[in-house]
Amino acid sequence: MDEMEMKKELANRMNISRILWGAMFGSVCIYLALGYALPRMGGFKLPPYPPPDVVAYALIAVGAASAGTGVLIALGALPFPKISQGEPPAAVIQKVFSFMIVSWALCETAALLGLALFFLGGSFNYLFTLSIIAVGGLAIAFPKEEKYTEALKKAGA
Repeated sequence: MDEMEMKKELANRMNISRILWGAMFGSVCIYLALGYALPRMGGFKLPPYPPPDVVAYALIAVGAASAGTGVLIALGALPFPKISQGEPPAAVIQKVFSFMIVSWALCETAALLGLALFFLGGSFNYLFTLSIIAVGGLAIAFPKEEKYTEALKKAGA
């Protein structure tokens, strides 16, 4: 892959990355909107009893831990994909792209667990807190071209 093709592939991946990141960010906003609007519309009633505290705290802990793991992956604090010297640039770009998607999905998991907790009868505050954690994680894990260029340098491309 020559220099021009590599730059074109990198630009395409950055566009796709931003679209996917925006979709995940938008889904977190939709979860918040659902949690806010459904009880106020009158057609949805929360269960009369809240979930047991142990369930609520377990879901909160798992959500926060998954978002934290996603942030650690995005910051490179956890093992990055193994990139060997001389690896083809297209393979390196694909590995980085895959790891970015995993980090975003882990961040979004926090909001999904907040929504599940809300539907189980928990307070909107649980959904709000876990969604804020998810949004913060997604903001930190915003796609950056430097991730790709660092990995390409490591591969010698």
